Amino acid sequence: MPIYTPSEAFILSSFITTGTSFTTSQTTTRIKVELWGGGGAGGGGGTAASNAAPARGGGAGSYALKIFDVTPNTAYTYAIGIAGVAGGAGAVNGGAGGSTTFAVSGVTVTAPGGTGGAGTSASTTAESLPGGAGGAVATNGDVNGSGESGHTAVRFSGTVACSSKGGSTIVGAAGNGRTTQGNGNAGTGNGSGGGGGCVINGGGAADGGGGTKGAILVTEYSTDPVIKFPNLILRSVTRLVTGTAHITGPSTNLIEIELVGGGGGGGGCDGIVSTVTCCSGGGAGGYGKKLFVVTPNTSYTYALGAAGAGGIAGNNPGTAGGDTTFTVSGVTVTAKGGSGGLGSLGAAATLAQRGGPGGVAGTNGDVNAAGMPGEVCIRQGIVFVVGTCGGSTLWGKGGIATSIAAAGSAAIGNGAGGGGATSTSATNRAGGTGTIGMILVTEYELA
Repeated sequence: MPIYTPSEAFILSSFITTGTSFTTSQTTTRIKVELWGGGGAGGGGGTAASNAAPARGGGAGSYALKIFDVTPNTAYTYAIGIAGVAGGAGAVNGGAGGSTTFAVSGVTVTAPGGTGGAGTSASTTAESLPGGAGGAVATNGDVNGSGESGHTAVRFSGTVACSSKGGSTIVGAAGNGRTTQGNGNAGTGNGSGGGGGCVINGGGAADGGGGTKGAILVTEYSTDPVIKFPNLILRSVTRLVTGTAHITGPSTNLIEIELVGGGGGGGGCDGIVSTVTCCSGGGAGGYGKKLFVVTPNTSYTYALGAAGAGGIAGNNPGTAGGDTTFTVSGVTVTAKGGSGGLGSLGAAATLAQRGGPGGVAGTNGDVNAAGMPGEVCIRQGIVFVVGTCGGSTLWGKGGIATSIAAAGSAAIGNGAGGGGATSTSATNRAGGTGTIGMILVTEYELA
């Protein structure tokens, strides 16, 4: 069943994070329902003298999409998946996220929640520790997806380790991993997993980061020819990657905008003879979405978030990406830019270093979501080094990781973070550049 046909009239969209019942409008005969399950929480880290415990991030909730024919002015039940509860200090597993459901005429669409990240006991043994599984494949949707798993935590010794970040969704950014002593970072937005807690060198036990609850996006349409409601006619779709003003078409009176902030640059590294070094990737820009009533043949201003520059060759962080904005009638929707990855100095000591945080949740959108963080970089003595990926977006791929001596990889597309640099000699290397933000403008005529 198509989501939109010329005979359908768009009515409104509702982003739901609370409650248990949704009532259709007086003219609604069809709905599109998108669901995200709750995010799993990060695990906690135990403690023992001179030991490390990098706990694992929680998995993201699954995604489902379903088109239903419905009755006007009728209540339909749903459930929002709970957020996974943070794993307590002492190697306690993170809690799982709950399933998000929506039921119409006996058919229940279900988007399962993500699994919590496992807690980690203190040890000095080098090992990699996989994160919590993403939500299982959704059921009864026209589209049934699974969630992103939490990332892998790594322990090199009792003094060097990195906990892992959780899984992300399009409406929620994972809690980032840690390379220092402390509790895990909580996810943001909806459906994302929390980061694992991290214990270094016998520091105090650490809690995991909490996951985030699920969400439902309901878009209502009318298909009944006797309902005197204007038809919604698709007029154009425009991708804005340059310029500062957009002029609506001669018959456009409704637009939907989607924005992503600029991606942060990857960190640069300072090489030293007989050592290796690595730098972390930049964070992706945040995401926003908004529906506006507009005037035909009218200019509306916007700004595209600048691409974050890669860190200059040497121990230099990447720069942050810029914010992307779009303004209609005094209301400015903002999608925030991602942070730059960290630089690093060549050394023989083992190192794990966090990636640049994704752009924080923006403002004034119907949907405001944070961006995906860059990955953690890893150096083990002078024999093993991995520079890391930048964060990715719906429209852009983060710069890829490298395990050879190389400058950081540039991101591609829009809103993605640059990769971190690596060096195995005295040569300094620059981080990869992020990519500029973007705006997608879909224009309609309410005829």
